[in-house]
Amino acid sequence: MKQNIIGLIWNSLTKSKVLKNSIYPIKMLLSEEIRKRDTLRKYNNIQPTGLPFIDIRELIPQAEETIESYTYLDETSRITDIAVIKSLCRQYPDCHYLEIGSWRGESLFNASQVAKTCVSVSLPDDEVRRIWGERAAKVTRMFTRNIPNIIHVEADSQTFDYDTLGLKFDVIFIDGDHSYQGVLNDTRKVLSLLRDEDSVILWHDCGKSYEKTNWEVLSAILDAIPEQEHKYIYRITNSLHAIYTKKALKADFLESPQYPEKVFSVKLKINPFNLA
Repeated sequence: MKQNIIGLIWNSLTKSKVLKNSIYPIKMLLSEEIRKRDTLRKYNNIQPTGLPFIDIRELIPQAEETIESYTYLDETSRITDIAVIKSLCRQYPDCHYLEIGSWRGESLFNASQVAKTCVSVSLPDDEVRRIWGERAAKVTRMFTRNIPNIIHVEADSQTFDYDTLGLKFDVIFIDGDHSYQGVLNDTRKVLSLLRDEDSVILWHDCGKSYEKTNWEVLSAILDAIPEQEHKYIYRITNSLHAIYTKKALKADFLESPQYPEKVFSVKLKINPFNLA
């Protein structure tokens, strides 16, 4: 029924000359609102703002992290996102880290500095070239080639058999296909890859921004994780991450705009880089 409603609205909008240049964002907004409504009806452990938040300081207890090889370009994680990944990997002796969906490799590179073994499951170069062109293919894995503790698996995460890795992981970062089906598939597959009860899953872009929720990603996460485990799923403040963790952490639902309870110090150093 809801799809019929969207179709009727869509047909009406396409007949409007005034709105002809705004049709796609309007349809996306309608889809997002319907996804939000349906998710709130289905699950009672969330609120209209989304998941409860845990403070980023709970995951970076040293209150300091250094990020290297960061581009400040499109389609990368934010500085705080990578800081969370690196700090979490640091907390596990002989950490095994899995990343689904690497491109240039900023987050993977930083994880490799503190983890024992890193595995990246990402599309082959030829597939990247086919979808996004030669320029995108040229920078694929640009920061993570020839690093001894990184295993690159060139495969589609939707069809890859993770049992062939023969590994379990302490930290799993899902940053591949952000569609509902993509997140649903990736999440279901990695549940059996967690090493033990202390292992965690991170999802990127569960936030559309630091405070706003990406309901397509969140609905996929909640549908993939057994409902009795939803109490272990949180947003992380000051990042775009959601996290699955069984650690006892304080969490609160936060309204936007959030009031800052901490500030960050940022020291920039610009280094030359040559893409061979």
